Amino acid sequence: QSTGSPTLTPSLFVMSSLQEDLELRKVLRLSAKSKQNIESSDVFSIVINNQQYTESEVDPELSLCDYIRNHAHLTGTKKSCAEGGCGACSVLLSYHDETKGQDVTISVNSCLRPVLACNGMKVTTIEGLGSRQTGYSDIQQRLADFNGTQCGFCSPGWVINMQSLLNKNPQPSQEEVEQYFDGNLCRCTGYRPILSAFKTFATTNSVENKSSCSHSCSSDVEDLVSGKKECKGSKNKSECCNKKSKAIGRTIVYDGITWLTPSTLDQLYSYLNQYDPVLCVD
Repeated sequence: QSTGSPTLTPSLFVMSSLQEDLELRKVLRLSAKSKQNIESSDVFSIVINNQQYTESEVDPELSLCDYIRNHAHLTGTKKSCAEGGCGACSVLLSYHDETKGQDVTISVNSCLRPVLACNGMKVTTIEGLGSRQTGYSDIQQRLADFNGTQCGFCSPGWVINMQSLLNKNPQPSQEEVEQYFDGNLCRCTGYRPILSAFKTFATTNSVENKSSCSHSCSSDVEDLVSGKKECKGSKNKSECCNKKSKAIGRTIVYDGITWLTPSTLDQLYSYLNQYDPVLCVD
């Protein structure tokens, strides 16, 4: 401070890279030791699921995710990669945007955001959207109806981000739904049932019409079969999409190893009888 440098506070930092994150941690650690930048008389306050939490002292390195799980004891918010890559820790953050002059709600990766940067803000976790005790939200129920969850570890993040999308646009298109979740990972479902559930909220789909063709007559990756020809000149796109392709098996031999790709159940049984032993790969 003797050099005339400005006082450093956590709210002044926006982490856009790992290097910035490391620099921020160094500054906050020094601030905590000196007690000059974070006065002990200051009271930290945050609202989580409409319940207010106040603290007289907060570790500057404490993340919002750890605070939610270990202090508020809301374990629906998951901590997986701890680097903002999987989306399992996503929560809704509400605050007043001074530049816009209005309240804003966005989804954030709580594992990356320092809890001190959320002072005076409101947080909504997966428990705040719905639970078995209070009743499930439409998004949660829709995800369950479409079997969009297996281990369930990533599900809270998917639901939170879908709620964030609907907050921004109550009637998104199917393409908008697909493009919105590039920050969410799932290792169980292969994404198809999740997107099938969330696309029912799109303007080009409905709950009853669960398997309608897209306007471009393009199928999911799992629907594509080797040998399928592109439909051109068809007047009925629905009929075009529903045409079945002829199943074609594939055999590849490399370095003494034979790779077999059966396209029908009969081919699978034939390979099992013909080759011994066989390692089946899903």
